Amino acid sequence: MGLDNVLRVNEYAINNSNASILDFLPPELVSRIDNLVTLLKITGIVIIAYIAFLLIRWFFSIRRHRKISKIYRKVYEIDRKLDFLLKRKQVKEIKKSSKKEDGLINRLFNKKHSKPKKTKK
Repeated sequence: MGLDNVLRVNEYAINNSNASILDFLPPELVSRIDNLVTLLKITGIVIIAYIAFLLIRWFFSIRRHRKISKIYRKVYEIDRKLDFLLKRKQVKEIKKSSKKEDGLINRLFNKKHSKPKKTKK
């Protein structure tokens, strides 16, 4: 009685642990759970693909940011050099005349003052 009972209990435990929980559920519920598992798998794949897309976009944005920073440094250097050259060479600013030349008619009929021509002696 002792050894046979122990073996039967162990066989029962082994059989129950290997049995699937889905065998005890009704088939309608099993089909719904199967569809839910399929949707969860698809959702997981989509999430993994989106994370991969974000990583690739992040990588390219870092490269783009480095290029833009490099261009900005070059522009600032050129601007600094131009400022130095312009301070060294006094550039005369062209002043606009105070006459009103807004309209088309004023611009057509008003004579512009030009430099007097030099005559040869």
